Amino acid sequence: MFYLIVINNTVGPANLLVCATCLTLLFFESAFGTCLACKVYNVFAKNPVQYCLGGVCEVTLPHASQKVGFAGTLIVASFMGAVVLLANQYFPPTRTADAQVASTSSDSCTVPWWAEAIGHKDKWKLHNNCT
Repeated sequence: MFYLIVINNTVGPANLLVCATCLTLLFFESAFGTCLACKVYNVFAKNPVQYCLGGVCEVTLPHASQKVGFAGTLIVASFMGAVVLLANQYFPPTRTADAQVASTSSDSCTVPWWAEAIGHKDKWKLHNNCT
């Protein structure tokens, strides 16, 4: 992902999905002490995981830190909601080619604040067919 996104500047739905999946797995392990990757691996592999980092998988009885109550559910819902809101704000749905050609209203050609902040106002207008 470092090579694709940072060095090659290739951003697409596949590598963003992989990054989001990794961040979600890391979030669950750090927030709840539950290694979801080990649980997913055990579903598909013949031999179950024997050694998990941090001793997460060795707990045989449900540990108090692995129970998810109302507060944990609220944290996960807030996290997922924040991901959706930020994704919609920074990566809006793309317009079709016909809509891009037909769209010349000033509303669709308003440069977002983040494009101006990084000095890409002209590039943003060029990319969005604004004159």
